[in-house]
Amino acid sequence: MTVSLIFKTTPNKKETIFVGVVSQDKPYSWYDHQKKLTGFNVDLVKKIARKNNMHAKFITGSHTYLYHKFKHGKIQLLLLNRSPAELAKKTYSKTDTYLYQPNVLLTLPNHRLNVLEKAANRKIAISDKLDIPSTLQDFKISFSRYSQTDTILQAVLAKHVSGAVISDYAYSAAVQNDPLLTTELVKNSPFPPLVSQQMYGVIPAGNKELLQKVNQSLTKFKQDGSLAELSQKYFSQDWSKQ
Repeated sequence: MTVSLIFKTTPNKKETIFVGVVSQDKPYSWYDHQKKLTGFNVDLVKKIARKNNMHAKFITGSHTYLYHKFKHGKIQLLLLNRSPAELAKKTYSKTDTYLYQPNVLLTLPNHRLNVLEKAANRKIAISDKLDIPSTLQDFKISFSRYSQTDTILQAVLAKHVSGAVISDYAYSAAVQNDPLLTTELVKNSPFPPLVSQQMYGVIPAGNKELLQKVNQSLTKFKQDGSLAELSQKYFSQDWSKQ
């Protein structure tokens, strides 16, 4: 009598990756009216996880909370949309850049800054979500940090500062809410131009395997156009290229 043995194969168990994103940072990550986590960073992480047969578990909160979790080894991939200034450089590795978000320099119409040297010894407002553009770091500029776009714009209009640096996306959103801003403020085209804000993730130092997987995924998404599609979906522009 012949006995046939049938072995059931079980699918490979997915590796879980713990990812930190800010809880309310639209359009990068936020909870919608149905309390579902969504946004550019969320979709990007899900694409990376699918490509590498991983399961992404999101940890959300403020920047301070996410820094704390990362420092204590609870987060393996952190997407903040800003330089991780509160983390010691030796504790993390940067992923490749996945977005180049344009900055704009705003002033009153009669205070144009068409040459960056004119910004020297002036007071400039900047969003606390942005790094100081490298093209402005060589000048003696006093930067004032603001958390809200509307307070930045009001500071310029009230002449509390000589100008402001915000993201092009934030400016476009402000103009949609208040079209008069297009006449009250001007977008300067300084020379040299302001460099774009580079967005990348951070991974604990030493986790070279995860870093390689993420970077390989980002390279593929750039090549096949899916990163550009994500950028168009959330920003109505392709910011995947410098």
